[in-house]
Amino acid sequence: MSIHHSLWKTEESFRIMKSCLEARPCYVWTEPSIRGHFMVCYMALVLERLIEYKAREAGIKASTNQIEESAGKANVVVVDETKAPVYIKAGTPELFDAIGKLYGMEPLDTYNKKKKCANISV
Repeated sequence: MSIHHSLWKTEESFRIMKSCLEARPCYVWTEPSIRGHFMVCYMALVLERLIEYKAREAGIKASTNQIEESAGKANVVVVDETKAPVYIKAGTPELFDAIGKLYGMEPLDTYNKKKKCANISV
């Protein structure tokens, strides 16, 4: 009975892989390629679940879609690629900054030089 009640977690994970992580369609045919594709999808799912878990522990209520959307909206644009390119933060959602903070990442400055961006650690 308990196995049946936890079945929804497995089903939700497959749903996330198919929709959010876009694991399908899969255009691989050889066994090593299929295994590699599955492994990449599985690792992405594990990372997604770890982010959700840590966020939930910190009191941040966000769905898989919200986390993925916020990561997709975090953009940095390179301006003036001559001698000293400048990196301008085009936008980072609050959720992205909050999750980054959980992992020790400081919010990006609005303007950065290449050297400073290379030194950002997580």
